[in-house]
Formats: sequence, structure tokens, C-alpha cells
Amino acid sequence: MKLFIEVFRLVGFNKNYEIKFRKGLNFISGPTSTGKSTILELIDYALGSDSHKSYIEVHQKCKDVEVELMLNGTLFKIRRKLFNFNLPIVVEIFDTEKNTFVHNGIYFQDSDEGQMTLSDFLLSK
Repeated sequence: MKLFIEVFRLVGFNKNYEIKFRKGLNFISGPTSTGKSTILELIDYALGSDSHKSYIEVHQKCKDVEVELMLNGTLFKIRRKLFNFNLPIVVEIFDTEKNTFVHNGIYFQDSDEGQMTLSDFLLSK
């Protein structure tokens, strides 16, 4: 499976915070306590981790985390609510004809009732 994260985005109440990644080696640098680890932990959360830390600054400014990723040549967007770990995860697929993302499915982080999980979706691609 080929997976490449193209965009990491925190969807804010007033504005969005976005990082675009490039092919090859990417690195995040900056002074102590500026959010470098937070970015990596929230990417992990978007891709299926159970939860994330309670980041005060993020909680005050943001409501969702989104990751746009290329999976075997197809562009998807995964969106999860921050600070509410039991809500479903929305997956959209890029429609090249409409030049926008369209709904692809609703998935869950964990499932006891046979519901499709985000891990199931990612592994199926």
C-alpha cells in the first residue's frame, strides 16, 4: 500500500491551520512548545488512534482535524472531531470531474457491533 499525507489541517472556529507536505523528506522545526509534537499526535489521531492529549490552545481554537492523503493513487480526506473520541470518522474521496471532495463513508475508531472501522477502510485500500 502506498500512502502519502498531502495536507494536515486543523479546522478552526475562525480560521484553519494547514500544513502541506511535499514528496520526499519533510521535517517540522521550531522552538520548544510551539506544536511540533501536537501535529504528529493529531495526524496519528486522524488516522485512527483512540484519543489525543487535551491541548488547551487547540481546544480553544479548533473543532476538527483533517488529513488529505493519497492512497494507492486516490486522494481521500479523513475528518475527525477533536476532543470527542466516540463520534464517527468521515471519509471523503476526491471527485476529479467535480474538482471537490465528496462523501465516501462513515467509519468508527473501534467497533463492537460489526461496523466498519477506519482501520478496515485503510487496510482495504
